[in-house]
Amino acid sequence: MFTRVGLIQGESIKVKYGELINTINEVKSRLTVDDDVTLFKIRQRYFRQNINIDHNHGGHVSPMAVIEDTAVNIAIQMAGIRQSLNPSRGLALINSLIRDRPIQGKLIEWKTKFCNDELGAIGVGYCQQFLKRQCDKILGKRGQKYELDCHKWTTYANFFDMYQHTI
Repeated sequence: MFTRVGLIQGESIKVKYGELINTINEVKSRLTVDDDVTLFKIRQRYFRQNINIDHNHGGHVSPMAVIEDTAVNIAIQMAGIRQSLNPSRGLALINSLIRDRPIQGKLIEWKTKFCNDELGAIGVGYCQQFLKRQCDKILGKRGQKYELDCHKWTTYANFFDMYQHTI
């Protein structure tokens, strides 16, 4: 028995029954994919003419996604030198990272399109979602009191590392 399978270029060919399922299973085993990839999903992607996967979640992707790793690294470094960030200081840090940079223009465009807001800064909602997305790297907990031994954390290596992550 033969079934008709279309290609992206618009041509169609005949393949043996079950050949597409075998190909899917072969590629899943070769790439070690654990997700449930079914024949239905493959056919739907073909009919929509969308075979590329940009991200695995729904919704809009913020332009701030490119700077999140830098913000996480800075927060981890600051926690390492016992200068923890509260939410308002974290917002100020991220807003200072994007101020007068091309990413701020992209943020303004994105906000006018999706939020009806023309501010070139992030707000409290972004901070909450940021902490949810990065919960495996950043831990929010109660503040601790530390001794103020500046000579222990003001080292050349700490400042060098901080500048390397911000540039």
